[in-house]
Amino acid sequence: MSSSTSRHRAEESVTLPIGQHMADNLRYQFLIAFTMREQAKRCALKAIQTALVDGTLPVGADHGLPLLRYALPDIAKAHEALEGGATGKVLIDII
Repeated sequence: MSSSTSRHRAEESVTLPIGQHMADNLRYQFLIAFTMREQAKRCALKAIQTALVDGTLPVGADHGLPLLRYALPDIAKAHEALEGGATGKVLIDII
């Protein structure tokens, strides 16, 4: 991704229903995974896995987070999807 693309995406804005999110006691936290320490990444991954397993964090098209799956030999297509602004989670099946 070029620096102009990264800069453009970083400058995008989003509108959120703040009142409802406050009532739901939601919190927003933004981060750049590339700058996180390994221990923090492991803790975050464990928390996300737990939320997925117990249903606290639902995923899939029905929940507004489509899963786009690619086989390992198609990893270039997955990268192209990311660069193209794919909506959802891009997953690589390695097995």
